This record gives sequence, structure tokens and C-alpha cells, in this order.
Amino acid sequence: LDGMLPVGAPGLPPARLLDVGCGTGRLAIPLCTPHRTIVGLDRGEAMLRQAVGKGLVLGTRGSWVRGSAEQLPFARATFDGAYAVRFLNLFSEDEVRPLCAELERVVRPGGVIVAHFSNALYGLGVSLVRRRTGGYRKELLWPGRIARLFPACRVERSIGTHLPFQSQLLPLLGPIWSRRLSTVTTRSALRYLTHTRFFRLVRGV
Repeated sequence: LDGMLPVGAPGLPPARLLDVGCGTGRLAIPLCTPHRTIVGLDRGEAMLRQAVGKGLVLGTRGSWVRGSAEQLPFARATFDGAYAVRFLNLFSEDEVRPLCAELERVVRPGGVIVAHFSNALYGLGVSLVRRRTGGYRKELLWPGRIARLFPACRVERSIGTHLPFQSQLLPLLGPIWSRRLSTVTTRSALRYLTHTRFFRLVRGV
């Protein structure tokens, strides 16, 4: 995720990013750097209190806002980028469409949106079998759907993660082969068969 998000150029203000569904700040806090500030948004007050506490302990520059992803409390083009991880895949296509529209609204033209979804083609259909048997409760992203959800953006990059049984294989392969497998997973056509996919989208004018 870190490499997919913008940072501020030397001598310029840090990039301002929005973490939608930030929870306890698990992702937002490590992403705060001298060249990047994070605004974390969540509906849960208890989780935001934990995020505030973590941020104070670690001395990060993030800020925290309680609010709804369906109606983000920010003006148009407020952020250089935004991301939503382990959040958008909790909603159906009809439910997620206004969330995606809000992400597009608050990101400036030329800014970046990183969206994380569950892959409908996971494991050549493993996801579909798991859904039928009740073992998988997240919504699935079919190829081409991302363009409908983010009509004001273009897909610049797509990364897949976790092939079937990959987490069990990596400890057996050793560090060198683990890195090679991870590289193949994220950069080759195998990303379409992975458990989840991250899309780096660039906001149009």
C-alpha cells in the first residue's frame, strides 16, 4: 500500500491523504511520514479513540474525524489521495457506488485513489464456491466493474495478493523463493486469481 500512495515532493508541503474506514489507525499511523499526512475517518467512536491514543504514543501527525463514508465531511478536491482497505468489499455494488463517488469528489484532479476489493476470480472460482457454501461473506469484484465504480478515474496499476494456500507455502519456500512468488503474484496475470486486489486509480480533470 505504501508504494501506491503519493508523497510530497522535497521542499513542498506533505501530501494529504484520507483513510476511509480507518478503524484504530492500523494503516494510517505507519503511513504518516514527514512527506505525508493522513486524515483518518471512521464511524466508530471507540476505534477512533484508540487511533488517537496510538498516534499520541507514536508521535504521528495524523488527525482523526468521525463521519460517514456515504457523505464525507470534506470539500471537493481536499486531498491529494485517498484509500479504502478492507472496507469497500463489505458492500454490494449498489451500496458501494455512492462511497466511490465520494472518494472521487474529495480527491483533487491528478490525485490518487487506492481501492481494495475481494476478487471474484479468486483461485479460478474458489471465492464463488465459498460464497455458495456460506464460507465467504464479502462482496466480489468482477473484471471491468472498477471502471463503472470510478468513472472519473483511470486505472494506473492493479496488484493482486494471496493466491490459494500462499500463506501456507511461503514459510516452506524460504525468503528468496517467497519474494519471487510474491513478485509473480503481484505483477503477472496471476493477480487476477488472487484473494484480493488493490487498484491505483488516478483522478481525471
